[in-house]
Amino acid sequence: MHTPRLAVQSLTPRFEQVSQSMEQQFEGAQQISSTIAHFNETSQQTVQSLQENNKALEQLDNAAQGLQGVICRFKVQN
Repeated sequence: MHTPRLAVQSLTPRFEQVSQSMEQQFEGAQQISSTIAHFNETSQQTVQSLQENNKALEQLDNAAQGLQGVICRFKVQN
């Protein structure tokens, strides 16, 4: 006959396995969270860089249009 003490003792290894599995899942979740935070930071930096590039392109386009206007004033003789 199984006594309550033996029943509890037989469950102890299972509880330890569950506990270890939970710890591994927690560590995995922390790694995922850290990766997502890094991805978010990188995405924000990319957006900022794209905005800066767009502004620079706009300024370059304006400068090119201005230069084109000045060049049109010159006449080339053959």
